[in-house]
Amino acid sequence: MVAITDRAIIAILQAKIDNEYQGRVMTLFGSIINLSGPVGLIAAGPVSDAFGIQIWFITAGILIFTSMVFGFFNKPLMNMDQGPDQVP
Repeated sequence: MVAITDRAIIAILQAKIDNEYQGRVMTLFGSIINLSGPVGLIAAGPVSDAFGIQIWFITAGILIFTSMVFGFFNKPLMNMDQGPDQVP
């Protein structure tokens, strides 16, 4: 999911953050995104060992779908590219 969502988030960050802060924000954002890989693997290993890899994939898919639905119906999140005074 990172590959799909990362480009849109980067474009919004570039449009909304002042040029002098973009490097710092992009570095912090990249660090947080890159941290999700090892954290996900730390969680996936024990769950897969205990319940099987199929359960892990099904659970992860459900969580991704749930977060997608939440994001789709969350007005502030859907309008994050607009200014705070423009959000309905």
